[in-house]
Amino acid sequence: MNKTRILSTFIFTLILTPMAALADCPLGEHESTLTVGRIMRNFGRFTMVADSIAADGVDPWGHKPVTAAQMTEAIDKLSQSIDCADAVLKNPTGDLLPGKLTFITDEKERAAFVDDYVYFMTDFKDGLIEYREIFKKLQAQKPEDQKFDEANSKREELDNLVNRAHKKL
Repeated sequence: MNKTRILSTFIFTLILTPMAALADCPLGEHESTLTVGRIMRNFGRFTMVADSIAADGVDPWGHKPVTAAQMTEAIDKLSQSIDCADAVLKNPTGDLLPGKLTFITDEKERAAFVDDYVYFMTDFKDGLIEYREIFKKLQAQKPEDQKFDEANSKREELDNLVNRAHKKL
């Protein structure tokens, strides 16, 4: 009886894990499965607010103070990006892998490619977490005390990481 219960719990967890990932990393209209393409589009969409604030914040011609609502939106959307990266890291298989993998036939090369992909995705997720934490720190400050140099540096660091990943993967 106890073994049956454990097995049932395990099967139930396997079924719900992909569904939980979908809840955290939204699909587009008319999409029924999470794909690497959707993940990448979500990254762009969900980092845009933070990236705009960070870049505008270091504009030498001056910038408008950032509202509390904008800071909250940036933090919330960065959290969604983190959730999307986490969806890949929880199950780096199938449609969550880059299409380039279909052209690699050697099993060792395939394994190395997936390892590299997971490595880059882990670094990207960690960078997003750091980026979000910078915004949380900024949010706790008065608008006139907010300095966006650190946020902009992290934005540039993440852009560079993405560019390296695109070249390699």
